[in-house]
Amino acid sequence: GVVAPVAVLGIVTRLAWWAWLPLALVSGVLGAMLVLTRRVKGAMVKRYEGQPGSAEVALQLLNNKKYTYDMGIAATRQLDLVHRVVGPSGIVLIGEGTVGRVRPLIQGEARKHEQVSYGTPVTQVLLGKGDGQVKLGDLEKHIKALPKAVPNSFLLTAAAAGCEVRVAHPKGFELHPSVLAEADAYAQATGGSVVITQDLEAALEGSQVVYAKAWGPATESGLAAEAVTQFPAWRTSPAHLAQAHRDAIFLHCLPVRRNVEVADGVLDHTHCRVVDEAENRFHVQRAVLDWLFTE
Repeated sequence: GVVAPVAVLGIVTRLAWWAWLPLALVSGVLGAMLVLTRRVKGAMVKRYEGQPGSAEVALQLLNNKKYTYDMGIAATRQLDLVHRVVGPSGIVLIGEGTVGRVRPLIQGEARKHEQVSYGTPVTQVLLGKGDGQVKLGDLEKHIKALPKAVPNSFLLTAAAAGCEVRVAHPKGFELHPSVLAEADAYAQATGGSVVITQDLEAALEGSQVVYAKAWGPATESGLAAEAVTQFPAWRTSPAHLAQAHRDAIFLHCLPVRRNVEVADGVLDHTHCRVVDEAENRFHVQRAVLDWLFTE
């Protein structure tokens, strides 16, 4: 299917056969491999869907540099299972089995994880074909599209500290409703506030801290993960920093892609504090380890 278009292009442009023929052959092989990979994935999903432990078919496709997963962290005698994924989206608990049995099982595990993972979102996913469930073939994509841990944890921490927080993002990049509800509760208890807006300029105006972070589109948005690169106006620039308070500082959790997420003019600005932020994180980690081993 790919060989023919490349061959036609080579003939139309009057390229020598030895110039377009190798490209056509390589393109054909790559296209065939892509089709074969999709068919194999579809066959595996069809074969294992509905069987205990079938979630691993999807989980093993996740990038192991970004995600780790543990199978069967909780189970019933009827082989209802709960699995755990840890990655950019925080902690994701996946339940598979009969809904009536697995729902209380996964809810119990979520409560346990929330007690020891302050600031890290814990998301529950039920595997299956029913309403509110995620099909096995869609599980990998569903996990990748989940809201990310850094914006969630920063929002929750700032709200708990009583800050006036403005979260600005393009349409389709909404944070999870449960995280927003938790942030509102913290803000009410501490005298802070949380405002969600798609108006970047309004969010920047008068802000004393500008914290930039790129995250993937919301699960329900229908946008692909690559959509994050389609909003160049949201890349933090010196013009954005100028709209904030004159003494505003810039923060980012690092690492950062220069001139993709943040412009050089911001990262090299005298008000940029990303290196100090990284150093502070190191000291916090040392303090946590000291507390764990001495208390």
